[in-house]
Amino acid sequence: MSKVINNIEQLNEGGLNPKSGIFESVLWKLEFEDMSESRILGRIKMLEYIGKGTMPSKTVYSFKKLDLKTTLGNEIRIWVIVYDDKSDLELVNKDFYALITRGHSNRNEEKVVETVESTEISEGSRGLVSAAIQQAQKEKSHKVTLPTTKTITTPEEKKQLYEFRKQSRESPFGEYND
Repeated sequence: MSKVINNIEQLNEGGLNPKSGIFESVLWKLEFEDMSESRILGRIKMLEYIGKGTMPSKTVYSFKKLDLKTTLGNEIRIWVIVYDDKSDLELVNKDFYALITRGHSNRNEEKVVETVESTEISEGSRGLVSAAIQQAQKEKSHKVTLPTTKTITTPEEKKQLYEFRKQSRESPFGEYND
């Protein structure tokens, strides 16, 4: 289970991504409700978690944090997410944090499914080749076959088409009679 996010701080000065060691212009520091060690994420991970947290899963084009000031002087932080299909979503902190958490847990579930599938492939009675053959046969049996359709061209129409084709081959630029 994923930890509940308490706050996300945007580090505009950037820094080195802890996982890749590559400099990124903006990083995000996630602080958790259980006061455990905070985690720093780069842009790619944030995009991945946002995309996986969206139902149904979508590819994220960009996201941005906005701090808005109300007419009463209160400040509200919202997160704007733009998807590749150009749809957008505006979320308050609580909902954005829940989206990131859901994305993280969905990603972990996908990893579990991938590892289960990979162990199924590696377990064959006669090795990897037999497992691959079994998987190919299984996939072949799942293919959908389309029903065959009867021709809708009548024999008279077929005769007319044959005559028309014959006539067009003989004089491709000539005038045609009905």
